[in-house]
Order: sequence, then structure tokens, then C-alpha cells
Amino acid sequence: MAKLFQLKEWRFDRLREHVRAEGWTRSLFGFLRPGIFFLAITAEIVTPVPFRPLISEIAMGVFALLTLLQLLSKRQPFPVPTAKAALIVLLSIVYAALLAAVLEASRPAFLLGMPVIQPFIVGLSVLTLFPLDFFLKRSAMNAAMKIRSAHPEILTIGITGSVGKTTTKELLRHLLAPLGAIATPAYVNSEMGVARWLIKVLAPKKDSGRTPEVLRPKSEVLIVEMGAYRTGEIKKLCDIAQPSLGVITAVGTQHVALFGSENAIEQAKGELFEALPRTGHAFVNIDSDAARRTIGRAACAVTTVGVHSEAILRGQSVHDTDTGLSLTVTGRTFTLPLRGLHNATNVLLAIAVARHLGMNDEDIQSRLRTFQPLPHTFSVRFERGVLLLDDTHNSSPSSFRAGLEWSALQPQRPRILLTSGILELGPGEKQILEDLGRKASDCAERVIFTGERGRDFFAGGYGKRVEMLSQSTPPVPTGGILLCIGRMPLSSIQQLLPNP
Repeated sequence: MAKLFQLKEWRFDRLREHVRAEGWTRSLFGFLRPGIFFLAITAEIVTPVPFRPLISEIAMGVFALLTLLQLLSKRQPFPVPTAKAALIVLLSIVYAALLAAVLEASRPAFLLGMPVIQPFIVGLSVLTLFPLDFFLKRSAMNAAMKIRSAHPEILTIGITGSVGKTTTKELLRHLLAPLGAIATPAYVNSEMGVARWLIKVLAPKKDSGRTPEVLRPKSEVLIVEMGAYRTGEIKKLCDIAQPSLGVITAVGTQHVALFGSENAIEQAKGELFEALPRTGHAFVNIDSDAARRTIGRAACAVTTVGVHSEAILRGQSVHDTDTGLSLTVTGRTFTLPLRGLHNATNVLLAIAVARHLGMNDEDIQSRLRTFQPLPHTFSVRFERGVLLLDDTHNSSPSSFRAGLEWSALQPQRPRILLTSGILELGPGEKQILEDLGRKASDCAERVIFTGERGRDFFAGGYGKRVEMLSQSTPPVPTGGILLCIGRMPLSSIQQLLPNP
């Protein structure tokens, strides 16, 4: 339970949506422990009173043996060892021991329920540490704001959006490297993550010639990816990073279950433009209708990009070739080893920012040609005779659709989709997955889900059988395409590739 909670950033709202999608029993308890618990309770009821303690002892022994076997087989999930995780686990052990002592003294039979209520004990531990956690977070964010304010000469670029923000961040990191640009690391886009990163890169350093500590920035340009699950969180990130340039890639329906509505997502992303000073500059992808509507939130100049004729920076002759993207901007052709037509607007945003900061087109062209896309982010490669699209870094309806559209343009057959589905879609989950299923009916000859979540909804739109990944699932034949969309272990992908 602690491992799952940590994956959800110790947030009850994200945990709630996970268990809603996966099912309470499977997510919190599994199936074996509740089964043993109910069998033991039933046995206690029908067993004569003198033998009931024996039933309890047998059940507790089975629970202990099961835990031991999980530990020995390394199947017991553990959270990543951080100070917070260690405190929560330690406090959970203390609470569990106290509760066990009370039950032992009052009603020993109730000890059978300990493995079942363990998730709630972990939740109680998280709640207990909330005041301390809030204080430490507030202290870290205040420290980051103070350090950032001490360096008004540093230019900060904020990037947000429902999809494409990581790719755009990496494009800008690469393009602006000659200007001393550094960017937030992978998976760092929350208030605490950004605050800690800012403290690290702008941390006080001892100046050997002076007694006081002075701040020495390691970069002239900071590129900050900004993620959110609620309105107000982008605003907090802007308070910390103080961006003067803002980039909105695209606004879609990702995490709509947490935001509450598509309008709330749009409002949250627009907080970046609201935070920009009048002397700043906003860059927005107007191919995304919701992103286009955020323009009015900016008090500064705005540059629009897209493939529409009304975009200030318009991409033309966009092609996705075997070597990557090619697009023409103001009569000049830019090429880079990045796949997917949907990435054209991310490239346009990066070009627009680079031009704004004084880079000439020749340098931009040269640097784009040497760009290296992040692994697992719409990465295309040949492996064991199969054309493989690896988009397992994350998953959203927009990126899912982009992967299907990419497969429709490829000549290889058959096209096989392997997916883990999409999390946090809220009440619109059925409609979104059915729509994606209908899209997949023209883009994939087979569809394989790694789990049950969303499979039936997807199948409703797909109109054909949707498989479940198992040891007996036939692999992709040589010469085919394997589309891997959504987070999944590498072993799931390797299982479907032809034998070497």
C-alpha cells in the first residue's frame, strides 16, 4: 500500500481515482488476503468455541507464511527509500502494533482483520504526518522563492500543457544549451520537485575570497516544466519559479477526474499566462482549441504557433519520415530525429522561443538535427524485425490518438496495439475509451490490454475482441508494428517480440 501511495505522490485524490479505476479490493487488498480472512471468519463462526483460538492461530500463520513467501520471491512491493516513505512506514508499524495489542487484550479473533485494515493504517499515518509535511513543503517553497528572487538576471521559461510539455522542454533544453540553459529533470514538475530543484541549482556556495555565502547561479536560463492536478497548482509553481516566458503546448482531458471538468483544466493551464509580467512573452499552440482560449489570460505579447494559416509562426509541409520530422517555417526547412506529426507544434514552440531569445535559424537548424528524443516518449525503433513505437512514459487521450494516427501511415502489417489504458479520466472514461477504440479499428489489427482497466469500454468502440496479455499471447510477427502506449514494464513489450 505504501508503494502505491508513493506512486500517487501521497495524494488521496490520485489514490482515490486509481482505486476507482482498478477496484478497491484489487488495489488495496489484493484477492488472496481477503479470501483467507473471510474463510477464517466463516470457520470461526461454525467451529465450536473451544477450537476457535486454533482457527485464529492457523489463519495468522497462513498470513505470516504468505508475507514471508512474498519477501523471499521479491514480489513484496516496497516504496522508494525516502525520508517521508520511511517515516510513514515506521509510523504504520507503530500504529499496527498498538492496534494488535488492543485487539489481543480484548478480542483476539479480531486480529484476523489486521492484514485487511493495513491500507487504512497507512492512510492514517499519512494524515498524521500531514501537518509536518505541510510545514516542510511550505519552508522549501519559501526558500526556493527567496533564492529565485535573489537572481532577477536569470530568465525562467515555464512550460505547461496536457500533453507535449516534456518533449517541448527537452527541445528547448537542447536548443538553448549555448545560452547556458538547464531544465528540470525527468518527472520533476510539481511544486515540491521544482522548489527542491531550484534550491539545488541556485544553492549558496562558499566564495573562497569572501566570508559571506553568495549565490552563484549555474545557468542563465532555467526551463521549468509545470504539471498540475488541480487549479491553483500552476500558480504556485509560477510563484516559485517566477517565469517571464510562458509556453502552453496543448490542453486536453488528461487528469480530468482530478480537475473536475475540462474547463477547470483550461483554467489551470492559463494560470501560467496570468503569472507572466507585462514585459514577458507567451507562446501558445493554437492547433489546440482549449490552449487558444488561454491567450486572453496573458497581459504580455503572445506568439501563436500551429499549422493553421492564422498562426503567427506557421508550420508547413510537415512530414514524418523514417528519419524523423521535417517542416518548413517561413521558407526554411527544419529536420530532426523526432517522430509523430503531432510533435510539429512542439517543434514550432521551441523554434519560436529560440528565435525570441536571439538565436538565428542556421543555429536552430543545426541543433535540431542533433536532438535526441527522450526514451519511452514516442520513441520509434526496430527491434527483432518489428517496428516498435514506445510511448510508455505516460499516456493521455491526445498522445494515444497520435500513436494510432502514426500507425495508420505506416506500411508494415499487422499493426498490434499493446496498452495499459489511461488513468484519471473520470466520468468521461467510457466515452473517451470507446472513441479511441473506434479510432483503433482502422489503425490496429489486434489490441492487447495489460490489465482489465478500460478494456471493455475500449472493446465497445473497437468492435472486435480485445485480448488480455498472458503467457500464451501470440507475439508480433516479423515485419509487423507493435504500438506500446501507456506505462508498462519492459517485460510486457519483450514478451510480444519475436524470438531472437
